[in-house]
Amino acid sequence: MLTIESPQQLREVIQSALGDELGTYTFENGLSAPAIAYAPNLSDYPPANTVVAGLEVVIIPPSPSILPLIQGYAVENKWILYLKQWNPSKTPRPALNRLLGVVKSIKRVIPVPANKKLGIPETYQVTLEDWDGVSWLT
Repeated sequence: MLTIESPQQLREVIQSALGDELGTYTFENGLSAPAIAYAPNLSDYPPANTVVAGLEVVIIPPSPSILPLIQGYAVENKWILYLKQWNPSKTPRPALNRLLGVVKSIKRVIPVPANKKLGIPETYQVTLEDWDGVSWLT
């Protein structure tokens, strides 16, 4: 069992799991990077004039999830990931399958169909509800 302790570590787990499925960001200055981002503020994400190609993963900061118990409550962090496939001839499903094989704390997956008129790529919203359920399959 691998316990994740930070957003950076989650990013590394996802990047390692997805490998060649992951797309690229190409920034205005011509530099490129893997298309995976921890986005605490979506209003300035991605930077202006960034081109996204292929599969993009966006990690949203955690929010507390309150679980009522008989004598109190428990609090778990709920993390949201978005798997967005910007190539209209592909689907994010292979990336989702890879994550399901590695990340054991996935609690929910919501498919979001592509909408060309609104510029929305095919997307999966993935919810993780704790860190302790993350492990590697060998």
